[in-house]
Amino acid sequence: MLLFSKNVLCRKNTLLASCLCVAVITASCSKPENQPKTDTASAQASTLTETPTAIDTVSDYTPNPKWETLLVGSEINYPPFEFQDSNSRPTGFEVELLQEIGKAEEFNVQFLHHDRTKIKETLDNNKYRIWASALSIKPERAEVMDFTTPIISSEIIAGVIDNEKNANIKTAADLQGKKIAVNKNAKTTSEYALKLSGSEQFVVPLESFYFSVREVFSGKADAVISDNRVLDYYITQYPNIKIKTIDLNSGKKDLAFAVKKGDTQLLTKLNSGLAKVKENGTYDRLMQKWFGGVS
Repeated sequence: MLLFSKNVLCRKNTLLASCLCVAVITASCSKPENQPKTDTASAQASTLTETPTAIDTVSDYTPNPKWETLLVGSEINYPPFEFQDSNSRPTGFEVELLQEIGKAEEFNVQFLHHDRTKIKETLDNNKYRIWASALSIKPERAEVMDFTTPIISSEIIAGVIDNEKNANIKTAADLQGKKIAVNKNAKTTSEYALKLSGSEQFVVPLESFYFSVREVFSGKADAVISDNRVLDYYITQYPNIKIKTIDLNSGKKDLAFAVKKGDTQLLTKLNSGLAKVKENGTYDRLMQKWFGGVS
């Protein structure tokens, strides 16, 4: 009798455990009807990298031993203009453009990282023959150094996720009261963010543009303000995240390479090479690669 009771009790416990297992498995496999859909931008924000891999950013540049090598000063930390690839070699739009100009004019280039505050000084003392660092042609700069023909133009714009939540954000005025992420080291974009949002409490200063755009992708900020070329780069590399841009009427600025004041021989060579790579289609190829278009 005691044995029977124990057996019954054992079977009951086994049955109870089995029921519980079925319940757990059923619950874990079920998908609640009201489960929210994952936002594409938020989902991809966790995998956002500062140097995306949608394009081949690894440098394959090989200098020609028969040609002169010119040293180039640059702050090599500003994607997509110049940054380090996975092998710690300089790459980016300006890097590849200058390499192609060198091929057209038969000279090599070697990029070295340097602080942008020393541009004039390092050109004057011949430390570098060329400076390439997303330099805008400003009157005060043009007085102390010479610039090539403009290589590209840029302007300050805002970017927001193109979704239903932001459907009413269409103009700069619509950014009033919105959280705007910016690179805290970029004075101009920070000033725009403060002016457009209406208060410091809505400005989200971060270490770089990469962190700024990530803040928007993750939904922690409503908009990001940056150079349009930098934003074009991220839009090109993350096509699944739909971004709409907002014109801020900031005015376009021309970027160029800089040389020592009076170095007309090198300036002529650079301008000649730039004309050649534009004529043979290389320039358009680089624009498409790094910015998704040639405009």
